[in-house]
Amino acid sequence: MKSLKEIIHLPIISVFEGKEVGKIKDVVIEPKNGRLEYFLVDDQSMFNVKVVPMSKIMGVGDEALMIETSDLVVDAQKDQKVVELLGKNVAVVNSKIFTKKGKNLGLITEIFIDDEDGRILGCEISKDGDKKFISSESIITFGKEVTIAEHDIHDKLMASIEEVLKGSKAEESAWEQNSEDTAEAIERKQKEYLLGREVVKTILDGEVLIAYEGQIVTEEVINAAEEAGKFMELTISVQ
Repeated sequence: MKSLKEIIHLPIISVFEGKEVGKIKDVVIEPKNGRLEYFLVDDQSMFNVKVVPMSKIMGVGDEALMIETSDLVVDAQKDQKVVELLGKNVAVVNSKIFTKKGKNLGLITEIFIDDEDGRILGCEISKDGDKKFISSESIITFGKEVTIAEHDIHDKLMASIEEVLKGSKAEESAWEQNSEDTAEAIERKQKEYLLGREVVKTILDGEVLIAYEGQIVTEEVINAAEEAGKFMELTISVQ
């Protein structure tokens, strides 16, 4: 699970090319099912809107979003679904939230997303300085300016997102295992890609040499980079 704040501005790394292809600028949400469908990409392009489909990513980590190749970053104008969703402009965050009987619950200030399938798991609501959390299962409609929730939502407001998710422990446990498996697969593919590649710039940890320009990446180099917290730098510094 990731909050929107944790996702925005993450670098997007192409694993098989070993380079950063942009940063996450925003997300595109399908309001009918409350699901993140695309990541908007900031790649310094002046005119074209670029996106990465949620269905095409390898994973979302704490430090980067991983994709296999840079050609998965596509022109939004060539995908009719993206164009339609961008036209709806359903951001969720900063929208007002009402019950279907017209009770104003406040403002949605954060959303929490399943980074495996893009589902919105819950929302943070703020009103008069008080913060509460609700499950997306209580949401009837995600709208551009107003989100509609069930009329009995007051009984389901929680003090934390953890409490919201506690009711489905089995599902959460399965998600955690799947997340671990995905992370291991991503790490394995990254290491397979790196082995035998040539380092294009010297990597230092303070004054400690991790890898020098022209060096061929070995398991020892990878281990040293991991221990020094320089694995991501190594990934984007080879050819």
